[in-house]
Amino acid sequence: MNKILFLFIATGILLSCNKINDRNEIPNKLNGKWQMTAYGAFLPSLPELNENDVIWEFNIATNMLTIINNIESKYPFIQPTGKYLINISDETIEIQGREYDFILENDVLTLSNHPELDGPIMKFVKK
Repeated sequence: MNKILFLFIATGILLSCNKINDRNEIPNKLNGKWQMTAYGAFLPSLPELNENDVIWEFNIATNMLTIINNIESKYPFIQPTGKYLINISDETIEIQGREYDFILENDVLTLSNHPELDGPIMKFVKK
């Protein structure tokens, strides 16, 4: 009976550890530099993005996002250069109080803010 109880408790501990690791895995994968490759929204013309035009750098340890936007004078609707406080959950990133849904697959990050209401959809690749 003690062996069964031990196995049950050990299994519970291992499963709870995996859930904690899964929750930490997403923010850790976001950590680092990301290059914007596409920006879509309801606009007369979409921005043409080249390498290093817009770089987002997530620092998960400090909950900060640093944005370098080298084309903000041409496209002022793209988040400007600066440092922003962030809060990350399982499916959203809050940047200075604005919430974005995100998908992270194969080192491609997609962020969207109410695209059904013509909000932006942004794509990034890990640098």
